[in-house]
Amino acid sequence: GDDYSSQFTIGALPLGTVTVSIEDFARGPQQPVNIPANGTSGLPISFSNGGSITSANFTLRYNPALLNITGATVAPGLTGASVNINTSTPGIAVIQFSSPTPLAAGTTRFIDLAAAVPTTAPYRTKQVLDFTNVSFNTGLIPAVDDDALHIAAYFGDTTGNGLYSATDASRISRVAVGFDT
Repeated sequence: GDDYSSQFTIGALPLGTVTVSIEDFARGPQQPVNIPANGTSGLPISFSNGGSITSANFTLRYNPALLNITGATVAPGLTGASVNINTSTPGIAVIQFSSPTPLAAGTTRFIDLAAAVPTTAPYRTKQVLDFTNVSFNTGLIPAVDDDALHIAAYFGDTTGNGLYSATDASRISRVAVGFDT
């Protein structure tokens, strides 16, 4: 690995380290994965700060019985940027992002994945979406990953039975007013 011992650090990370992350989410069988839930752009992948990044390469490992990733698009506003995704091996998405110009400081969302939960996904099962082999600007920018948790359940199904009912609404209301946590 690289020797960052001569660089300034904050905590255990070299100064200038960029984190790639994906959000935790709950989506059940037959549901598309859109974050936010009322959106249509898919599952966003973000940087902690994309300033000066021109390329990002990484692998996302996931359970294909719980998630089907079918494509990737560049987030809106990143003119000229491109993304390639290879999902030919089930459960592995190899992603390559490039931009002809360095991204602006503060840029966060850079890729949206098209994904859905298969009809046959076992309800209430969970998985970790795991980033590996993360590299920014061919290794010139220190990188770390922030993996995600996916629960194959319908958002708001507080009873865990795969159906929506008055009991679900009641439980959510109790949390909203502070009666329960």
